[in-house]
Amino acid sequence: MLLVAGAVCGLAVVCIAAAAIFYVTRNSSSCQAKASITKPEAGDTIITPTEVELDAEDMQCVSTAVYTLDGEEIGRTAEPPFTVTLDPKEFPEMSDGLDHSLQITLFDEQGNQVSQNSPVLLVFETRVVMKAEPTPQRNGSSNSSQQQQPTNNSQNKKVTLIDVQEMSNRFVKQFSPNFKYNLNNKQFLEEVQKKTSEYATEGYFQRAAQYRDAISVAYVRENNLDAPLGFVLAMSRSKFVLEKKGKDEGLWKMSGDFVSANGYNGPCGAETLSDPSQNCAAKASALYMKAIVFGVFDGDSIYGAAVFGKSTQDAGTWKASLPADRSDIWNTVRTPEERDQIVRFFAAGIVGENPQKFGLTKDHPLSELYRIAM
Repeated sequence: MLLVAGAVCGLAVVCIAAAAIFYVTRNSSSCQAKASITKPEAGDTIITPTEVELDAEDMQCVSTAVYTLDGEEIGRTAEPPFTVTLDPKEFPEMSDGLDHSLQITLFDEQGNQVSQNSPVLLVFETRVVMKAEPTPQRNGSSNSSQQQQPTNNSQNKKVTLIDVQEMSNRFVKQFSPNFKYNLNNKQFLEEVQKKTSEYATEGYFQRAAQYRDAISVAYVRENNLDAPLGFVLAMSRSKFVLEKKGKDEGLWKMSGDFVSANGYNGPCGAETLSDPSQNCAAKASALYMKAIVFGVFDGDSIYGAAVFGKSTQDAGTWKASLPADRSDIWNTVRTPEERDQIVRFFAAGIVGENPQKFGLTKDHPLSELYRIAM
């Protein structure tokens, strides 16, 4: 009886296994096609109709490609090269400044799923920019400075999160192209938006122009750093005002003890960090940032700005705590001090590049001072 029961159980297991193999074989596909979205790229803002481009392999066996946005199907095609066009007007509810996930899924002739690519995070913008109506003049006083120039506060209210995002995306493109950043996080954009009011003060361009040669020589010519780095760092840390704060001196607000202890004052000679020429401060800060950017962050100036003030050892320790993928700045940088510094760096950068947007009618983009060096 036991032998018969064992034989029956064994036969049942064999049958179940055979059925499972048959089911998997029947419902699996031999199609090895692959496709990934190459255009638009992660972080792009879709403002006009944009055709999706693919990097595809072995697509001969593909019957249908289905596109989804945040998991909802938005289109399918059975015609090679299996692309569709994204029109932001079709998704007005997604014009919110937040990330939306675009994916493509391939199916073979039997309807079996072949592959599904990693999502590409995009932002959609459907605004129609209208020409502003002229402000009515009272008592014929067309030369009134109050009517010609809005206050910084009223102007900043017109700078939306979408504006901040667009300006931030243009800003990071001035730096090394080897790094990609996802600037769609709403919290990050809100923090940058708040900080812009601190930098939207007139006269920064004229003050910065005094130190144009000192910064360009020290940062670009002598240390091969990204051309905007020295200018935007100085803007974020001092607004180009030579005012000593405690032990912190110069445009980059570095302490003499820190500079001396690490040997960054080697090229200074008899000059100090507070010298009016700022040659010493520029050379010392550039040497320091070279050690941080190239020695710790492999050429990434944006994350180098986040740790300004740390020793290279402490910066390396902090970097080791970060995930391998650092493209999402807000979710990568979680420590308060570094978050504050990187937010200020972006706020200073976008105000410095877009003064008119912030009501600074007498100032010019900072890039006019270093465009030749880029």
